[in-house]
Amino acid sequence: GDYRQALRERAGWNPEPGPIIDADGASLGRHEGSASYTIGQRRGLGVAVGEPRYVSRIDPASNTITIARRADLETTRVGLERVSFVAGVPPSGSANPFRAEIRIRHRGRPVAAWVRPATNDEPSRGGAWQVETDEPVWAAAPGQAAVLYDGDLVLGGGRIGRS
Repeated sequence: GDYRQALRERAGWNPEPGPIIDADGASLGRHEGSASYTIGQRRGLGVAVGEPRYVSRIDPASNTITIARRADLETTRVGLERVSFVAGVPPSGSANPFRAEIRIRHRGRPVAAWVRPATNDEPSRGGAWQVETDEPVWAAAPGQAAVLYDGDLVLGGGRIGRS
């Protein structure tokens, strides 16, 4: 269904217009409420700049949507928060990196990666791990679920953190 209608009915959401900007901060237009958008969204932006643009960041505090080129949404680093492992412990022990595949979308293709505990200088919340993928993943959105696999075996997972 229409999740915006559900937000209105269940959470009392009242959409407020706000700015759409590019990565350099230049104003490109206005949106009709930041909760109406998702990272990676292309349709319904109401902005034409010569080549396709995608939502790259949503800042609810300032009610700002940032858009960028598709390539700008690719990354090889994904921070995970609140990670839990099916076996109760990571495959390599608590402080050692290990190989796994990460899937960041329900139907997304798993991508091979190194997984290691986050260091003190990396922003994190409980159970934080850093994932370095062998090839870029696209539109990894904060709050989105990520699952770690060894072939068909689920190792664990967590939520993508804000970079």
